[in-house]
Amino acid sequence: MELVDGKNFRLSGGTREVTGFLASVRSVEEAMVAHKNGVDIIDLKEPERGALGAVTPPVMREVVRKIDSERLISATVGDLPCEPRLVAEKVREVAETGIDLIKVGLFEPFHEQLEDMLWAISRESTKGVIIVAFADRYPGDEIIDLVADTGLAGIMLDTAGKSLGSLCEIMTDQQIKRFISRAKEHNLITGLAGSLTKADIPSLLQYKPDYLGFRGALCQGNQRKTDLDERLVQEIRELIQLEVERYGAVA
Repeated sequence: MELVDGKNFRLSGGTREVTGFLASVRSVEEAMVAHKNGVDIIDLKEPERGALGAVTPPVMREVVRKIDSERLISATVGDLPCEPRLVAEKVREVAETGIDLIKVGLFEPFHEQLEDMLWAISRESTKGVIIVAFADRYPGDEIIDLVADTGLAGIMLDTAGKSLGSLCEIMTDQQIKRFISRAKEHNLITGLAGSLTKADIPSLLQYKPDYLGFRGALCQGNQRKTDLDERLVQEIRELIQLEVERYGAVA
């Protein structure tokens, strides 16, 4: 699946040689800092409102207006229960702002309504919807097959409880590798996030996800609710580039 042409960074799913840098930002000002410093995917999210807290539609529209077609822009729909109609309405609302990628989290209770919710989302939009599965409440690898069956664009791993540790502390290397491999078999866009640090970058890049996502590591004291620190954004950007080149996966 190929998504979003004409941007500085193209997501294609399947076998990928270059991993991008996603930075979560909470405001227009932070979005412009990310843009200035070469972030590949500018991800709108309000950490004060939860793991995938949503910013307001006016903020989404303003970021889309200012950045135009120069960067990929993603946004979350919020920490919503697995209610098909509610989630589908939020997907439609975000899509109307011009956002490229719409992130939808699998928040409990989801076991009984999960498939209905995914199909409801797919009726609203398939091109740019990324399902977020949480490592600390993971429903099993079957979710990857289900996302593919409903025609959605991709799936990523994150963490819901930010005090429980990073993705790499909650899931084993083998589990993460299997997740990415299975998603790639379906040609899904893939991402890894969840309290990631600079130390996690080398090991995660070997699985060649489409992107690695960061928030806390881009803020002073690793506090995701504080302001974005431009110096830390630059450090993560440079480290990803360095490690990608070391793996011989140069754009």
